[in-house]
Amino acid sequence: MRMKYDAEYATATYGQGLTATAMQMTAAYAAIANGGKLMQPHIIKEIYNPATKEVVLKNEPRVIRQVVSEKTAKQVGEYLEQVVADQAIGTGRKAYIEGYRIAGKTGTANLVIPGEKGYADGQWVISFAGYAPLEDPRILVTIFVDRPDLGGDYHRGGDVAPPAFREIMSQSLRYLGIAPSNTAQQQVQTTDKENTAKMPDLTGQSLDQAKAAMNKYGVSVEVIGNGDKVLAQSPAAGTEIGSAQRIYVVMQEGNDLPVPDLTGKSLRDAMEVCSLVKVRRQSNGEGYVTGQNLDSSGDGRVLTLELKPYSEIAQGSAGGNGDKSGKTDKTDKPVKTESVPAKNNTNSKSPQDSVKTAKADGTSKKGGDTAR
Repeated sequence: MRMKYDAEYATATYGQGLTATAMQMTAAYAAIANGGKLMQPHIIKEIYNPATKEVVLKNEPRVIRQVVSEKTAKQVGEYLEQVVADQAIGTGRKAYIEGYRIAGKTGTANLVIPGEKGYADGQWVISFAGYAPLEDPRILVTIFVDRPDLGGDYHRGGDVAPPAFREIMSQSLRYLGIAPSNTAQQQVQTTDKENTAKMPDLTGQSLDQAKAAMNKYGVSVEVIGNGDKVLAQSPAAGTEIGSAQRIYVVMQEGNDLPVPDLTGKSLRDAMEVCSLVKVRRQSNGEGYVTGQNLDSSGDGRVLTLELKPYSEIAQGSAGGNGDKSGKTDKTDKPVKTESVPAKNNTNSKSPQDSVKTAKADGTSKKGGDTAR
């Protein structure tokens, strides 16, 4: 990007007069996460022979240059954390994940009208890019949503991309076994005990009390309904739980409890939620939930779940139908993400660890070799 006039520098500060691809934006945020080092992004990590498993080509992490100092990158990261952590005015507050320090930023891009001057009226590309944990970045996720219906109000962009980021990032952190910051020591202490503990009885407690009780185990608490006290829970008290497990608490009475969005959850977790919210469950496929549809027309509510194997979801080929809000007249599709791995080991703490958007292990064949 070459700027010739002072006005170009001015407009660049609020994102106009310049363009950037998804790859460029991801690499830029990853440079901040990597202490100011701009890494060479890669779509393919390696190519191997499917018959012999011999690796014939491997893209090693490569530093292009130091674009900002490590001190500056650290300071910018702390500024980005406030975008998410500030639950009052932070535009990325809906990307917040309890127990983790998330750095990220929302983006609202005007669309240029092809062949004309100026921008399209009322049309934007909404984005959110973020990485975690801030203190030791392991994964970066970039979400782009092309021309969502914002009702003409671009300020609503924070309602679109950050929630998708939160769902992908929270599950990725769990998959990688990264403990919440405030329970890291407890996570280490419970390793010798196979990371299991007895589920306490949360009924009768306030939401804050329930969350405090579960924080020491390093597990997430998901809330169903609105109320002052926990009325029911899953798993039941006394059940063995692991650090990667999610706890569900019901805070509201009645037979018409809201059905939460189950996208990305395992069938086991989804069945637990269905039991709590008192709906009958049907499922198609196996693996993880990619879509859901709630039918309240007959006797009792029936929730139909569409499931896909993790490998298909990671490759971006999963297409879930159903309404996440519980209505029957709407179709939702999961957000697709593109893997940009520039790392070799998820346990490594070298600079390349953050240059990726989502963990994926898709394969394709060409000339007898397999790329992944």
